[in-house]
Amino acid sequence: MILIQRKASDNTGVETKVFKKEQILEALYDPKTWLLFFAIVALQVPNGGLTTFNTLIISGLGFKPLETSLLAMPPGAMSTISGITLSFLAATTRKYRLTMVVTAILLPLLGAVLCYSLDRSNLAGQLIGL
Repeated sequence: MILIQRKASDNTGVETKVFKKEQILEALYDPKTWLLFFAIVALQVPNGGLTTFNTLIISGLGFKPLETSLLAMPPGAMSTISGITLSFLAATTRKYRLTMVVTAILLPLLGAVLCYSLDRSNLAGQLIGL
């Protein structure tokens, strides 16, 4: 009972439905908010294009529709597994979060660079990049 009263007296852990303009301004002035925003954009630009146009890219490499559908499955599984794994590691590890974010940004970027720079006849390299 004493702990509950102490929490109530200093308003920690108490939810309020009142809109506070100062909190939004504080978030907008916080450099961490902008760093997180730019990290997400840097991750989603190469990753979003490759994920969205995955089947078009694979079929453009000369594969038949059935082969295209089968070859489109591993990148989807890879995205799901890496998302779950990185989220779990970030939630349980506080020391290496920046390293995980940088890795999560650089790997899709590397894949996009591979897809763009490799010769179109190099099917294995194109699929690895994808």
